[in-house]
Amino acid sequence: MTEIPPQTPAPRGAPSPILLVFLFIPLLGIVAAVALAISDGVVGGQPLATPQAVPSNFVSLVGDPAPDFVLAGMDGQQHRLSEYKGHVTFVNFWATWCVPCRIELPALMQVAGEQGTDGAQVLAVNVGESGAQIDAYFTENHISGLTVLLDSNVEVYSAFGINALPTTFVVDKDGVIRYRHFGMITLTDVQAYIDKLAT
Repeated sequence: MTEIPPQTPAPRGAPSPILLVFLFIPLLGIVAAVALAISDGVVGGQPLATPQAVPSNFVSLVGDPAPDFVLAGMDGQQHRLSEYKGHVTFVNFWATWCVPCRIELPALMQVAGEQGTDGAQVLAVNVGESGAQIDAYFTENHISGLTVLLDSNVEVYSAFGINALPTTFVVDKDGVIRYRHFGMITLTDVQAYIDKLAT
């Protein structure tokens, strides 16, 4: 009769290989889900607030007529982009949860105040937030004087083919997109674009 040698027990504290497999599979799922969300430019249902990836159709809009749109403003009026022809117009996509957007708002507010109704125009297109959220943020941070438009259904954001905030399109007096600025825009940037399109 052959005697079966006793099995040597695994060293205390060493995880079982089967346990490692069961721990590894869910980890792969989490990594895959995060990678998919990032590739779609969305995390937690919100567009990424980072200028890391330029969508393929983003650049193609430069040199084309800007997609026309009508959006309700925080002023209670309807605003159509084509009505701003004759002015250099900055179409800035932003949200209150986006940190770079928050940083650039005072510069956009200053431009809007200095340019008035005769100069370059700033359309601050808020992506997916309510008027109440924006109003609360503006009150708390002393932001005023901007033409804020509500892209509640994210339709205009999609029409411009972008997937990250902040993003600014610079539209010339003829309604053609001449530049796009991916990421935070500064007062110096805005003035440079105005100077380029002054003629």
